[in-house]
Amino acid sequence: MTPRLTDAPVAASGATPTGRFRGFFGESAVWSSADGGVWWVDMHGHALVLTAADGTTHYWKTPGPHLPWARAVVLRERGGLIVALSDGLAAFDPAAGTFTTMPLDLTLPPGHLFNDATVDSHGRLIIGTMLPGRGNDARAAIYGIDADLSVRVLVDGLNTTNGLAFSPDGRTLYFSDSFADVRKVWAAPYDPATGTMGAARLFVDFANLPGKPDGATIDSEGGYWSAAMASPYLHRFMPDGRLDRSLELPVDTPTRPAFGGSNLRTLYLTTAGLKNGETDDGIKGGLLAMPAPFAGLMPTPTRI
Repeated sequence: MTPRLTDAPVAASGATPTGRFRGFFGESAVWSSADGGVWWVDMHGHALVLTAADGTTHYWKTPGPHLPWARAVVLRERGGLIVALSDGLAAFDPAAGTFTTMPLDLTLPPGHLFNDATVDSHGRLIIGTMLPGRGNDARAAIYGIDADLSVRVLVDGLNTTNGLAFSPDGRTLYFSDSFADVRKVWAAPYDPATGTMGAARLFVDFANLPGKPDGATIDSEGGYWSAAMASPYLHRFMPDGRLDRSLELPVDTPTRPAFGGSNLRTLYLTTAGLKNGETDDGIKGGLLAMPAPFAGLMPTPTRI
């Protein structure tokens, strides 16, 4: 599908800031019912953030002498979180406020960083990579990581991996390449029992849509919600790739949506911060919340 913005209704999102933390580049929102809030990262600020439903916010700096970027965060089955750092993984214990690096047998190509992440229905970590600021090198990939930290390549030949999300039955993996010259989303058959992926099909081409397909989430009816970075829109696509609706946002830097709150009927959205020369709007770089027209799905914790 190559939809246009005019193919479906555009409505005001009703999005408002929640919490007082504003970072350089918010990303990777995930709801935790146990913690009563949204975990997310400030990538360029080297921080892991928890914003409670009432707006109370706590944050922790990532570990190490060089303060690696926190790139993505997922819930962990045994408690706490798994945080993707620049080129490795760490387990985070919220009670102690400590990060423990994990021995991952994976060497990324020079300059590449972890980027987006999700979890399959069997608890595997699905994580993608990117090469920041160096153009199209088509060496980024998506990896599946099992509980024993064994790694397999699911797909390669990408530039800026984003948009990772599973259909409600766990048998379709969606992913995007948000590089400016690509701007496409694919859907691939996925076997959760084995952690293997089939041949991907083009799901949505953003050629006629504003922005780039950044982070994404799935609602309980199978709608794929894509944050259109560099535009003020959050799009919902149907499983056949048809544009169902677009929500207009108060910012043009949406990065990743996540369902949360009571009955999973609140949409949270991370945003990137101000660009050079921009006037502070009091919103960018923070977390937004808005009423959701559909209920979401509870995030699956990883077994790592």
